[in-house]
Amino acid sequence: MEVERLKEIISSSDNFKVTYKNHPVWIESYDTDANIAEVRLLDNQGIEGVYIKDLVDTGQVLGKVKGRR
Repeated sequence: MEVERLKEIISSSDNFKVTYKNHPVWIESYDTDANIAEVRLLDNQGIEGVYIKDLVDTGQVLGKVKGRR
């Protein structure tokens, strides 16, 4: 994934399906200087630091994010 797309996803009110190594993830935070994102693995709730380029935007919208407009 490109950094600009990650920023769009983070700021969107839509909940996009993002994966890392075929596992669904929630992006917790990111560091564009290091090109790393901290993600929560949704299948086991673990948190990992991963390279932003290794994240995949599936293009699927799963709904709206609560609290975002």
